[in-house]
Amino acid sequence: DLPSNREHRSAAIAVIDVSSNQRLRLIGTHLEVGSEENRILQIDHLHDVADLWCSVLTGDLNSLLRSDYEGHHLERVLAKRDIAGKEPPEWEVMDDLVSNFSMIDAVSFGNSRSTTPHFTRVDYLLFGTESGFTPVMDSYDVVDCLTNKLTDHNAVFTAFQLKESAL
Repeated sequence: DLPSNREHRSAAIAVIDVSSNQRLRLIGTHLEVGSEENRILQIDHLHDVADLWCSVLTGDLNSLLRSDYEGHHLERVLAKRDIAGKEPPEWEVMDDLVSNFSMIDAVSFGNSRSTTPHFTRVDYLLFGTESGFTPVMDSYDVVDCLTNKLTDHNAVFTAFQLKESAL
């Protein structure tokens, strides 16, 4: 269970033996919707439990990466949130993961696209710098799940490989 005083959230952590000397630590989660402060606490908890430096983190993080939103796209997101009566976007969780934890966003190995019907990307594949794995160039993709109403978000995909230094 992840810490929260508002919504019950959890994470699944799998440790997979890839070879006799290499393990993949994969964390799948769905962070809280309503509070950036609680999402930060949840990320800190995940780090305490599973060491984000050495993990691959995936899931609906309910947070936005500032570099995804420039000019007209940012204006559109702000207007849509305002019409829906939502607070302006907050960037702290993704800033923390990308800057402080130095996690590598798989989107940097492909093309960024919205994962929600709100023209935002909240679903991520992030690689810890000490995870031993890296995304394969041009493999990141967003799988359309919204058109046929399979789920309320599009899925994200990337192929990944052992880092050269881990071979």
